[in-house]
Amino acid sequence: MKQQIKRREKFPLTLVMAVLAGVLPGRAAPPTPPAPAAPPKSVFIMPSKPEEGRDPFFPDSTRPYQEAQALHPVIVPVVPTLKVQTILVNRNGEAFVVINDQTFAAGDEGDVITSSGRRVHLHCLTVDPRKNIVTVEAGGEQLTLNFTGN
Repeated sequence: MKQQIKRREKFPLTLVMAVLAGVLPGRAAPPTPPAPAAPPKSVFIMPSKPEEGRDPFFPDSTRPYQEAQALHPVIVPVVPTLKVQTILVNRNGEAFVVINDQTFAAGDEGDVITSSGRRVHLHCLTVDPRKNIVTVEAGGEQLTLNFTGN
């Protein structure tokens, strides 16, 4: 009987310690605080006009505005410089096209040199030998080129 009394005396102490430790069954752990957010990064935008700002160390310099103009070059259209030289069909019925001295089939990709000396990356989409039409993708644009023959 003395053992049962000792167990009853220890039970409240064990219960209090379990509550303090947070180990009671059915009780969730306390939520962890969220991680601190990263500080925002500063962004400097180079002025493209004198009204937008100037160089604090060289206020009379025009260098920032010249660099802004160089970053936005004038885009020259690719269409007039691509020339379909010939369309060939083999025995299996596969069509090939020669554009600026480079041979392509439908689905092929490659670089061609334009008449102005510029390198242009092409993706040949379709070659239609019956209509003498070639569809290519160049510079993100879909172009339709016609073969007129020489």
